[in-house]
Amino acid sequence: MLKDVGKLNFDVQISMSDDDFVNLTGLTKQQFDVVATHVTDFRNSEVRSIRTCLAILLVKLRTGLSNTILGTLFSLKSYNIRRSVHSARESLIKNFVPSFLGFNHMSHSVFAQSHTTPTAKTLFTGNNEDTAVLILDGTYIYIQKSSYHRFQKKAYSMHKNRPLVKPMIIVGSDGYILSVLGPYYANAHNNDASITKHLFKTNAEDIKSNG
Repeated sequence: MLKDVGKLNFDVQISMSDDDFVNLTGLTKQQFDVVATHVTDFRNSEVRSIRTCLAILLVKLRTGLSNTILGTLFSLKSYNIRRSVHSARESLIKNFVPSFLGFNHMSHSVFAQSHTTPTAKTLFTGNNEDTAVLILDGTYIYIQKSSYHRFQKKAYSMHKNRPLVKPMIIVGSDGYILSVLGPYYANAHNNDASITKHLFKTNAEDIKSNG
């Protein structure tokens, strides 16, 4: 029988309010339930459920708490927290992400018709309904300073004066996120123009055919 004595219990929804879910995971109860349906390739264990495993990952991403503190909150050992984070992450990458992110999660015609604004169609497509407008923009994900000097050197941004990595976000003219490529190092070699050239040179995610 699963343990249900944790201080945070995501298996018994009545024990937590919707605000609790949002504050801890960034998702409402309903949204959490939807994401949980995609975590299907591992099972409940004696020490934690699938929902708890997912909650641990989301709470860690939202709060940045250490595994030790998360272990206290969920009444689990640190190694259980570490395994839960790994399992939930791998499952989401395999089963959840491909359905909502990447060039292949939506057809070209649907994207062109649903996520290209009238202004973009007028300015760039001549009102061609089958032509999509993509916007590529690099953004920042701030990270902690690494003890690995070589990585720290490449990840340090002289512009922001702190370590970070740069994912390239590909969106429609209405702001819909189609794909995220990278991340790339933050050094001077990786500005938006050079990253874009690299994407097309390497044909990342088959961008030449899908873009």
